[in-house]
Amino acid sequence: MIAGTVAFMAGIPLQFTAHYRSALMMVAHTAEWLARQGKELQVAFPQTTDHAQARNKIAADADGEWVFMTDCDHTFEPDIVQRLVSTMEAADPPMDVLSGLYFQRGGHLPVAYAFSQEQQLWQQVVDYPTAGPFQVGGVGGGALLVHLNVFERIERELSERPFDNVYLDTPAGRRWIMEDLSFSSRCLRLGIPMWCDPRVVSRHLDLLEIGEAEYRLARAALPVEDTAEFTTEALAPMEPSERAG
Repeated sequence: MIAGTVAFMAGIPLQFTAHYRSALMMVAHTAEWLARQGKELQVAFPQTTDHAQARNKIAADADGEWVFMTDCDHTFEPDIVQRLVSTMEAADPPMDVLSGLYFQRGGHLPVAYAFSQEQQLWQQVVDYPTAGPFQVGGVGGGALLVHLNVFERIERELSERPFDNVYLDTPAGRRWIMEDLSFSSRCLRLGIPMWCDPRVVSRHLDLLEIGEAEYRLARAALPVEDTAEFTTEALAPMEPSERAG
C-alpha cells in the first residue's frame, strides 16, 4: 500500500552535494518510517524544468493519500515529510495543504503569503507565529505537502489543472502568476485553507560569487596577531622574464 509520493523538481542543484545528500537521507528516513506502518513510498522525478508542467505531472501521477514536493535548491532534515504528514493527519479540522517554512533568496523573507482581495496580489508575511502552524493566503512549492483530494477537487470543480499559470487582473494591470501561487489561487477559490508550519524549516540554497571583495571582508575579520607571519614580505620579487624571439 502506497502512503504517498515524494517528488523532486528537475533542475541543476545549486549545491549538488548538499541537495542530494539531504534528499537521499530524507527518502531513506521516510521509507523506513512508512515501512514500520506497512506502507510504501513512491518517489517521482518529473523530466521537465517547466515547473507548472512538472508539478501537474506529479499531481496526476501521484499515488497514495498525499504528495510532498521539494525543489533542487533546498536542503532539509531527514524527517521533514514525517513531521509534516504527522501534523496534517493530527489536525482537527483536517489540513489539506501544509508547507514547511523557507526563506526567499534575496531579501530573505519567508515564502508564506497573505492575499489582498482588493489588490489581487500576494504579500510575503513579515512577522509570523512560531509555536505552530498558521494559516496563509498562499504557499510556495519548495516544501509543500498536499492531500491528493485537493488536486481532485480542482480538476472536478474548476476543470483546471492544479499548477497551470494564471493571469490576474490587478489595479496595476494584468499579471502572470507563478505556478505555486497559481495553485494557491485555486485553493482560495475553492475555500481550501492553506497552512505553514514554522517548526519545519527547509533551507534555501544559494550560490555566492567569491572574489577579492569577499576576501577583503573575510581578511578584515581575522585577528592581526593570528596572521602576522603569513605574509609575502620575505619573498623575493619575481623578475620579468624575457620573451625568446
